[in-house]
Amino acid sequence: IAAVPVALPVVMQVTLALGAGEMARQEAIVTHLTAMQEIASMDVLCSDKTGTLTTARITVFYDQIWTAPGFSKEQVLEWAALASNPHAADDPIDVAILRSFASTFGEAAAARKLQAYTVSKFVGFTPETKRSVAYARRGGPGAELKAAKGLIDKVLETGADGGDEWAC
Repeated sequence: IAAVPVALPVVMQVTLALGAGEMARQEAIVTHLTAMQEIASMDVLCSDKTGTLTTARITVFYDQIWTAPGFSKEQVLEWAALASNPHAADDPIDVAILRSFASTFGEAAAARKLQAYTVSKFVGFTPETKRSVAYARRGGPGAELKAAKGLIDKVLETGADGGDEWAC
């Protein structure tokens, strides 16, 4: 019984390596064994009609943004951009939101809109919290804004996931 916890990491690595070898025989490119672990946990894998995986180029369509009563599409896109990390060039969702924000308002106007906020803290997306949060203040002294984007269940009610907790 004591050998199971000790041997588990080795067994996992060997199993993932065998899986990577099998995928390589089917002409798939596996760059990290952690990718194998993520693929193994998927229920659905989407591909195009040729069977290739997508390029992760996501687009935000401004005219299809849904808003709750009392909020505008401009506000929702602005807050989504505020909760996006401009330095995460490898995050397709952040890139898509910031690209849509810039194309909707123009590069200069989009930059001015974001510069109107003073971000005191930014918590990036993690697999545990499944959301990113920007703690910001617009202009001078005033009410602090907490802009969050991510998994809807984790944005509306965080639960005790180790991050900042709230319920809407």
